[in-house]
Amino acid sequence: MALQVFQTIAKQPELVNSYAGLTKTSDIKFSKVFKIFFPANGYKTDDNIVSWLDTFGNNFTFPKIYHQLRVGGYSENDNIFEFMNGFPIHKTKAVFLGNEPAFGVPSSGYAFHGSPCASTWQVLQFLRDEIQRVSLFNGIKDKDNVNWDENYSMSGWIQQGVLLMNAHPTLNFGNVHSLWWVFTDFVLKYLSDSLSNVVFILLGDVNDSKNHLIDPDRHWIICLYHPSKYCYRDYSEIDRDRDWDTMIPFTNAQFYMYQVRGDSLIDWGDVDGFGLEGKSQRFIQLQKLFDEAIQRGPSEIGSYERLNWYFIVVRNDKRYLTLKYWPKRS
Repeated sequence: MALQVFQTIAKQPELVNSYAGLTKTSDIKFSKVFKIFFPANGYKTDDNIVSWLDTFGNNFTFPKIYHQLRVGGYSENDNIFEFMNGFPIHKTKAVFLGNEPAFGVPSSGYAFHGSPCASTWQVLQFLRDEIQRVSLFNGIKDKDNVNWDENYSMSGWIQQGVLLMNAHPTLNFGNVHSLWWVFTDFVLKYLSDSLSNVVFILLGDVNDSKNHLIDPDRHWIICLYHPSKYCYRDYSEIDRDRDWDTMIPFTNAQFYMYQVRGDSLIDWGDVDGFGLEGKSQRFIQLQKLFDEAIQRGPSEIGSYERLNWYFIVVRNDKRYLTLKYWPKRS
């Protein structure tokens, strides 16, 4: 088991040379690069992390990753795998796959969470727009119904089983990206094969190429532009099927869950973990939208029905419907 390997290295640090294929003593401690796996003061490894390490089992590639990071001069970030700390791997309800940490911004070990960069703010702005459109559909014109702090914390999502992971948890130190691809591909394939009805939100061209790892008969997949495209007003050749504004990913993720589960929706509006006050109102508004969409949704694949002047419901699949923000032209 991967955890046993870590425990062995913790007791005999010199073994890292043989595990990582090194020939000389490392100048970066293995336990520093992977600090999350080595609890201080003798505490046992958190059960959430153990579930991830046990999942990897014989697919243990961390020493190779360590070697490439060391070659590339990596020495700062202790939080590479912090995303494993949020919940056990089998509790994953949604995957939000970014690209890599923002340059010059300390990484939290998650995608977007705790990262005060333009892309994170753009994600939150898209969410705000979606929530307000759902409210407007219900006849509520309250523009202040989204009140999370602008501190870039997405703790509320993590608490609900949203895996905020970057395809490359570090920048490209020592050409480590090829190993990150192996790591990320393993995670996506495992989740696809082992769980059911998970929402996969893949961001950017790099992650778009990973959708073949996910079984579309068991899960819902949406490939979108990376939010950075909107930060710098790069609106050239926008494909509406990858456009955040059109595809309303947060609403559609909930719509998918509503159709296949009936409950256990993710409250995206509870971004920082303190938004429970408006949860019931948000869910009531969503239920009204979803019930009407299901009632009026077309039965023929490829067809759509307009719900109001800006929402349409589309039948892209025989099993479930999707919504799009598609304003009617005057």
